[in-house]
Amino acid sequence: MLARERNNLIQEKYLTIVEHNLKTAKFTLNNLPAQAVHSRITSGLLPLATLKSFVQEKMNYELVLREEKFLHFCQEIKEILEKKKITVSMHSSQFFSLASDDKTIRENSQAELIYYANILSLIAKEFIITIHLNSKWELVEQLGEEKYLQ
Repeated sequence: MLARERNNLIQEKYLTIVEHNLKTAKFTLNNLPAQAVHSRITSGLLPLATLKSFVQEKMNYELVLREEKFLHFCQEIKEILEKKKITVSMHSSQFFSLASDDKTIRENSQAELIYYANILSLIAKEFIITIHLNSKWELVEQLGEEKYLQ
């Protein structure tokens, strides 16, 4: 029972941080000058922590999907971006190793990119994810075969 209570407290703290981050992003985007055409969103908008949520049943961004107030914030952000014609991108806080010799590392890198795409799809119709590939050139050709860039 103690572990469940601890997980609930951690999840509540996570959701508090997400709410703060969404409010901050909305405020920032809403107050950008008219000349701004692009904004980079922090990869910590919905904190990554781990890809799986605290109860290991869902991904972290899926916790946000259960909270109507967060979906409302996301919709408001999307409307601001559309109205002001601002594009957004997200830059990862680490290197992706899509061409690593280790399959687990490749799969984790792919999962994190998908995670970012899912977050951005909540707030923007079109978006860019900027990545730095930490990879070996001779393995890059295999990425197409393994469909990691799709």
